[in-house]
Formats: sequence, structure tokens, C-alpha cells
Amino acid sequence: MLICPKPLNAQNRMLGRRRLYDLEIVKSLVETYGVCLINDDAQEDAEKQLHMLPVEVAKFIAQLSPGNYVNSQWCHTSVNRVVDCDSYAMKYNRNKQEPWGHGPRIYVKFGFFPNQLKSVVCSIHQG
Repeated sequence: MLICPKPLNAQNRMLGRRRLYDLEIVKSLVETYGVCLINDDAQEDAEKQLHMLPVEVAKFIAQLSPGNYVNSQWCHTSVNRVVDCDSYAMKYNRNKQEPWGHGPRIYVKFGFFPNQLKSVVCSIHQG
């Protein structure tokens, strides 16, 4: 179990470059239980910037591969909690809903609260 530093800031939010969550298990959970866009910014970016519904964000996460991994970090949520997240980035064709070889990357940070099966997405945006 990880213990979040207090206060959390830019200097201590990084957890390193090792995945916290087994990606295949994450994909299975996301396909079964979906995602919760836990932050106001994630909801707004998904809707207004990416034109993605939560079900489409879940499809995006379900298509990630280990090579898309960026890092792991602590993330604040809009519900005044902190969650340990894995960050990924992938070029993605939103119309076809599949990985793509061109265009900008979409970045996503997701994690899980203890004893919860639905993934919480703290951030999703175009990079």
C-alpha cells in the first residue's frame, strides 16, 4: 500500500516509471465496470476537447498497450481525495475508436480507490 506524501506538490507527486496496475487487469475491469471521470477538468476535456463520452474513454483505455505507458503519479481529485495513477499516451483515431499512427497523442491518468472495481480517470486530454 502506498502512502501519499502531505502536502502533495509538484516535487513529490511522481511515483516513478513502473506501472502500479497490471494493464490487462485494468482493461478487463474497464470493459466490465466502465470508468468514472472523477475530476471536473477530465469531464470537461473529454466532452469539449475530445468529444468523448465515458464509454468512449473506457474503449480508449481498453486499447492501450504496455508501450503507451508514461509514468505513475499521485493525482488530486475534485472530490478531495488523492489516487495513485498510471499515465499513458496513445495516438488514437477518435472517429474509428482505434489506435492510430498519426496525429497528436491522447494522455490519460487513471487509478482505483481501494476496494473499488470502477477505474477513476483523473485526466484525459490531447497532448
